[in-house]
Amino acid sequence: MGDLMFRLKDGVAVDCNIAPTQVPPVVDDITEVVSNAKFILIVEKETIFQRLQDEEFCSQFYPCMMITAKGYPDYATRQMLQLLLDSLQIPMYVLVDGDPYGIDIYLTYRFGSSNNDCDINVNNVNLNCIQWLGVLPSEISRLNFPKDQYLALTDREKSKLRCMSDRASEFADERFLVDQLQIMLELGLKVELEALCSLEASYLSQVYLRSKLAGLFESAPVSQSH
Repeated sequence: MGDLMFRLKDGVAVDCNIAPTQVPPVVDDITEVVSNAKFILIVEKETIFQRLQDEEFCSQFYPCMMITAKGYPDYATRQMLQLLLDSLQIPMYVLVDGDPYGIDIYLTYRFGSSNNDCDINVNNVNLNCIQWLGVLPSEISRLNFPKDQYLALTDREKSKLRCMSDRASEFADERFLVDQLQIMLELGLKVELEALCSLEASYLSQVYLRSKLAGLFESAPVSQSH
């Protein structure tokens, strides 16, 4: 969804400005990519993707595009992101739940599945440049969510965090990742992306994402009321 048009081998042109579009099952069938997007926002959840679409997020700041795999990404989604990266050379940011599974989804986008050695940065898919935009464990306590939005980590989730910490030596930003994992373990808490929406109607797009993007892009234009 967003500022993207691509053309397939059979000549069909797909305009993602009009409506969300499925990732082609064979990404190699794409012969041309046209976009003025300044970045790609990868969204974990379809519900959050839909909310941002309804709020016209892709036209609120710099032109951008959004993509979601509705959870863990499959290989075609990662291959599509690689094609966009190679073609456009623009930054990619991921927005996931502030919980162990959200962190794991972020890492899967970057490195492939830890359960499938054949999927890790092979066949020219290397997305190590993807940046973790949120929700960061270090933000959980300072965002002052309503009390009912804070959820206790289960023993299984704590174990998952420890396993990810043990694997962190594989990752380029090991210190940052380990610190964030440790913060979540010490807090013993997690939040879902929906917690951002509980603060106020447009908090996710107009406050949270806007402030983060303002720090990444020097002068994001002021959004207009609709």
